[in-house]
Amino acid sequence: MMKYKLFTILFLLIIGVFVFTLQAQAAVTCGTDCTLGLDGDEDYSTWAGFWDDLANLTGNITLTVDASAFTEDVAPATLTESLGGYTLHVLPASFPTTTDASTGAMFTCNYTGDILYIGLEGAGTVIIEGMVFIEGTSEPAKGFFIYTVITAYSLIIRRNIIKGCDLPFYYYDNTVQDFQVYNNIFFDASDKAINILVDAPSAVIANNTIVHAGGYGVYAGDEEVTFKNNLNYGAVTSCWTEIELLTNGYNNATSDATGEDADWGGTGSNNLSSIADPFNDIDNDDFTITAAGVIGGAGLDLSDDFTTDFFGVTRINWTIGAVEYVGAVNSAPTISSVTDYPDPEEAGNNVTFSVDWDDEGDEVKIHICKTDTLSSYACETNQVWCETDTPSADDPETCTYTTQSGDIGSNTYYAFVCDDEDECSNYTSSTFTVEAVSTPSIKFPGGVHFKGGTIFK
Repeated sequence: MMKYKLFTILFLLIIGVFVFTLQAQAAVTCGTDCTLGLDGDEDYSTWAGFWDDLANLTGNITLTVDASAFTEDVAPATLTESLGGYTLHVLPASFPTTTDASTGAMFTCNYTGDILYIGLEGAGTVIIEGMVFIEGTSEPAKGFFIYTVITAYSLIIRRNIIKGCDLPFYYYDNTVQDFQVYNNIFFDASDKAINILVDAPSAVIANNTIVHAGGYGVYAGDEEVTFKNNLNYGAVTSCWTEIELLTNGYNNATSDATGEDADWGGTGSNNLSSIADPFNDIDNDDFTITAAGVIGGAGLDLSDDFTTDFFGVTRINWTIGAVEYVGAVNSAPTISSVTDYPDPEEAGNNVTFSVDWDDEGDEVKIHICKTDTLSSYACETNQVWCETDTPSADDPETCTYTTQSGDIGSNTYYAFVCDDEDECSNYTSSTFTVEAVSTPSIKFPGGVHFKGGTIFK
């Protein structure tokens, strides 16, 4: 019996060690696909809970965060774990749909610690996107803090919002050179929104929107680093500082006179200064752009690095800042009515076609065709009754056709309207009638009397 008990105890100890070993090898208890939410069936319910549970990675991990309003009273511990060559990706179940920190995966931070102190050991990749952090009853010291890195890893910070916080992005360890910070919105920081304290010549820091920093919008530390397409507006002290030695700036826009081309110690070109308020409603933290202004198409094309904006919209104009300017979508004109007059008309005379159309803000050309198909926004070759040559805002718009003897009878026409952006309406068809030229008859009262006695009446 004693041997049986000893065997049982030994067996349980072995099983316990085995289970403990498996748990120690797992990076997080949820495995590779983790969730964070408030419904009670997710793996984690707090931001700190996930990060504090993180161990050395043994495979890729994706954390999907529910689009809910979280309240965080404790900051995560410093991250020192090994990525092991794997990727750690944090993203929301649905991305923010506004810029005011009121939608998406929102964390109100009631602590003075750091939102995320990213030490970590590479190689590997960390991607954090679509998160919203809001200063609560206390002010977080730093947002994304890159420091005490053990070995290099790749870092991507994109499409995030930080409202408040002392230093939303703080880079202080050049062990990490391969990092990208783009399409983020940092507003109401109490000190510096972006703080660079060591060289990062290969970093991508681009298309961020920085608004109302309490000190400096960007503190570049005179380091070797490049800023492109950033919108830096309304900083209390100045929008840019410490850029005079090695720092490069291209196509940034600034509300004050800092950050002009001549201010950059490396290279500066196409930077805009002293711009007017470009936002839809800055007082209510709406940092979208619906008027092109000076920044709408003034950015560099950075499609080798990324192709979308804060909302995931494909960049075409390369607007400066996190939000792409998207102009009003042009719609095709429509036809209300078509008339022709006079109808009928004799061959050799003019018939006028009048088209009543609708297309707000555009000028148009009309095409009165013999077929129901256009070619290159005009009637097909030799298939035209009449058309206008230049766009006009006249409504109705008219054109005229001189009828021919070969047109005698009923003739079908197809009316199209094309605007000055080459959008064309559907056709409206009708007919006009051409009659033969009538032969006039002459009648003489009393008839005609020819000498010899013949009378014609």
